[in-house]
Amino acid sequence: MIIQVCEIYSDVINDNRQKQRELDFFKLADGFIFSTGYLGNLINIDNKPSCVCLGIYKIEHSYSAAFLTNDCINVVYAGTLDSRKGGATAGVFLPKDYTVHVLGFGSQEEIDHICSIIEEANTQGNGKAIFEGVKRGSEFNHFVQNCRIGLST
Repeated sequence: MIIQVCEIYSDVINDNRQKQRELDFFKLADGFIFSTGYLGNLINIDNKPSCVCLGIYKIEHSYSAAFLTNDCINVVYAGTLDSRKGGATAGVFLPKDYTVHVLGFGSQEEIDHICSIIEEANTQGNGKAIFEGVKRGSEFNHFVQNCRIGLST
Protein backbone atom coordinates (compact mmCIF):
# COMPACT_ATOMS: atom_id res chain seq x y z
CA MET A 1 0.00 0.00 0.00
CA ILE A 2 1.34 3.43 -1.01
CA ILE A 3 0.26 6.29 1.27
CA GLN A 4 0.22 9.91 0.15
CA VAL A 5 1.15 12.13 3.11
CA CYS A 6 0.51 15.87 2.86
CA GLU A 7 0.63 16.65 6.56
CA ILE A 8 0.31 15.14 9.99
CA TYR A 9 -3.23 16.25 10.80
CA SER A 10 -2.92 15.64 14.53
CA ASP A 11 -0.19 18.30 14.70
CA VAL A 12 -2.82 20.91 13.87
CA ILE A 13 -5.12 19.88 16.70
CA ASN A 14 -2.25 19.05 19.07
CA ASP A 15 -3.62 15.62 19.97
CA ASN A 16 -0.87 13.16 21.01
CA ARG A 17 -3.19 10.14 21.02
CA GLN A 18 -4.38 10.89 17.49
CA LYS A 19 -0.78 11.52 16.38
CA GLN A 20 0.27 8.08 17.60
CA ARG A 21 -2.61 6.56 15.62
CA GLU A 22 -1.45 8.41 12.50
CA LEU A 23 2.15 7.30 12.98
CA ASP A 24 1.03 3.69 13.54
CA PHE A 25 -0.98 3.85 10.31
CA PHE A 26 2.07 5.11 8.39
CA LYS A 27 3.97 1.99 9.53
CA LEU A 28 1.55 -0.11 7.44
CA ALA A 29 2.74 1.51 4.20
CA ASP A 30 4.91 -0.21 1.62
CA GLY A 31 5.89 3.20 0.26
CA PHE A 32 5.03 6.89 0.37
CA ILE A 33 4.32 9.96 -1.70
CA PHE A 34 5.21 13.01 0.42
CA SER A 35 4.28 16.64 -0.14
CA THR A 36 7.63 17.77 1.33
CA GLY A 37 11.03 16.26 2.00
CA TYR A 38 10.65 17.25 5.65
CA LEU A 39 7.66 14.91 6.04
CA GLY A 40 9.66 12.14 4.41
CA ASN A 41 12.49 12.58 6.91
CA LEU A 42 10.04 12.66 9.80
CA ILE A 43 7.85 9.70 8.85
CA ASN A 44 9.89 7.34 6.67
CA ILE A 45 12.25 6.13 9.39
CA ASP A 46 12.46 2.64 7.82
CA ASN A 47 13.60 4.07 4.45
CA LYS A 48 10.73 2.56 2.47
CA PRO A 49 10.44 3.55 -1.20
CA SER A 50 9.20 7.13 -1.43
CA CYS A 51 9.08 10.26 -3.52
CA VAL A 52 8.25 13.92 -3.03
CA CYS A 53 5.52 15.41 -5.22
CA LEU A 54 5.14 19.16 -4.77
CA GLY A 55 2.15 19.66 -7.04
CA ILE A 56 0.23 18.34 -9.99
CA TYR A 57 2.91 19.34 -12.50
CA LYS A 58 0.42 20.60 -15.02
CA ILE A 59 1.22 23.78 -16.90
CA GLU A 60 -1.76 26.12 -16.68
CA HIS A 61 -2.71 28.90 -19.05
CA SER A 62 -0.82 32.08 -18.20
CA TYR A 63 -3.04 35.06 -17.49
CA SER A 64 -1.26 38.31 -18.26
CA ALA A 65 -3.86 40.83 -17.11
CA ALA A 66 -3.55 41.70 -13.45
CA PHE A 67 -6.78 42.37 -11.62
CA LEU A 68 -5.42 42.79 -8.09
CA THR A 69 -4.38 46.41 -8.39
CA ASN A 70 -4.15 47.35 -4.73
CA ASP A 71 -0.46 48.38 -4.74
CA CYS A 72 0.24 45.65 -2.18
CA ILE A 73 2.21 42.45 -2.19
CA ASN A 74 -0.62 39.98 -2.61
CA VAL A 75 -0.38 36.72 -0.68
CA VAL A 76 -2.80 33.84 -1.18
CA TYR A 77 -3.85 31.15 1.28
CA ALA A 78 -6.09 28.58 -0.38
CA GLY A 79 -7.29 25.62 1.59
CA THR A 80 -9.24 24.55 4.59
CA LEU A 81 -10.96 27.22 6.64
CA ASP A 82 -9.80 25.50 9.83
CA SER A 83 -8.83 28.46 12.02
CA ARG A 84 -6.10 26.40 13.69
CA LYS A 85 -4.10 26.43 10.43
CA GLY A 86 -3.29 30.14 10.68
CA GLY A 87 -3.73 31.22 7.06
CA ALA A 88 -6.33 33.84 7.93
CA THR A 89 -4.23 35.49 10.62
CA ALA A 90 -0.98 35.73 8.66
CA GLY A 91 -1.62 39.41 7.92
CA VAL A 92 -0.98 40.24 11.58
CA PHE A 93 2.67 39.32 11.14
CA LEU A 94 3.25 40.99 7.78
CA PRO A 95 4.22 44.58 6.95
CA LYS A 96 1.49 47.04 5.98
CA ASP A 97 2.11 46.64 2.25
CA TYR A 98 0.99 42.98 2.32
CA THR A 99 -2.54 41.66 1.78
CA VAL A 100 -3.44 38.02 2.48
CA HIS A 101 -6.30 36.72 0.34
CA VAL A 102 -8.00 33.73 1.99
CA LEU A 103 -9.70 31.37 -0.45
CA GLY A 104 -11.78 28.44 0.68
CA PHE A 105 -15.21 27.10 1.39
CA GLY A 106 -17.06 25.62 4.30
CA SER A 107 -20.27 25.79 6.25
CA GLN A 108 -21.77 29.20 6.99
CA GLU A 109 -20.58 28.79 10.57
CA GLU A 110 -16.99 28.18 9.40
CA ILE A 111 -17.14 31.14 7.02
CA ASP A 112 -18.53 33.44 9.74
CA HIS A 113 -15.83 32.25 12.13
CA ILE A 114 -12.97 32.81 9.69
CA CYS A 115 -14.36 36.25 8.79
CA SER A 116 -14.43 37.23 12.47
CA ILE A 117 -10.83 36.01 12.88
CA ILE A 118 -9.81 38.07 9.84
CA GLU A 119 -11.63 41.13 11.17
CA GLU A 120 -9.87 40.82 14.53
CA ALA A 121 -6.48 40.18 12.90
CA ASN A 122 -6.89 43.24 10.69
CA THR A 123 -7.20 45.46 13.78
CA GLN A 124 -4.07 44.00 15.39
CA GLY A 125 -1.43 44.02 12.70
CA ASN A 126 0.09 45.99 9.88
CA GLY A 127 -0.82 43.71 6.98
CA LYS A 128 -4.40 42.83 6.22
CA ALA A 129 -6.44 39.82 5.19
CA ILE A 130 -9.52 39.48 3.00
CA PHE A 131 -11.83 36.47 2.73
CA GLU A 132 -12.39 35.90 -0.99
CA GLY A 133 -14.64 32.83 -0.85
CA VAL A 134 -14.24 29.84 -3.10
CA LYS A 135 -12.69 30.03 -6.55
CA ARG A 136 -12.42 27.12 -8.96
CA GLY A 137 -10.89 26.33 -12.32
CA SER A 138 -9.68 29.23 -14.44
CA GLU A 139 -10.99 31.76 -11.90
CA PHE A 140 -8.76 30.15 -9.24
CA ASN A 141 -5.75 29.98 -11.59
CA HIS A 142 -6.15 33.62 -12.62
CA PHE A 143 -6.45 34.73 -9.00
CA VAL A 144 -3.40 32.77 -7.84
CA GLN A 145 -1.30 34.11 -10.72
CA ASN A 146 -2.01 37.63 -9.45
CA CYS A 147 -0.42 36.85 -6.09
CA ARG A 148 3.31 36.97 -5.46
CA ILE A 149 3.35 34.60 -2.49
CA GLY A 150 1.38 31.43 -1.76
CA LEU A 151 1.00 30.10 1.78
CA SER A 152 0.81 26.41 2.58
CA THR A 153 -0.15 25.58 6.13
